[in-house]
Amino acid sequence: MTGPGEGKMLLCSKVLLEGKEIKSDVYIHKKGFSGATVTHLDIESPSLNIMNSKGGFFEIAGTGSGIEILIPQNKVRVECSALASVLAQGKRTRTWVGQKQDGIYVGFRREEMLKLDAVAENLRRMRDV
Repeated sequence: MTGPGEGKMLLCSKVLLEGKEIKSDVYIHKKGFSGATVTHLDIESPSLNIMNSKGGFFEIAGTGSGIEILIPQNKVRVECSALASVLAQGKRTRTWVGQKQDGIYVGFRREEMLKLDAVAENLRRMRDV
């Protein structure tokens, strides 16, 4: 887990792995900060060392209360109202999900990445007030 860092916005969230809540931190990691080449979502937990490879293209679904990541043999659900605006309920996309030390990251497609950037900007503005 890399934890907090410059350009990482912690989200209020609940993460479930195969329906069971796990202790985790979820961040929007902005492009250009702490080594990020694109804006992406970091989901950090030792329980998420679940992939046999560095990553792959997997289906992501909007749930109305967040997103669900459909990795073979593993379903990761992130409940976070801010993410509901990134991928609407019932909408699905395939995108890159990568394994990192003690967690996974989601590199959304351009349309969703722009929405993720907007969520991060709104969070930054609210914290600066």
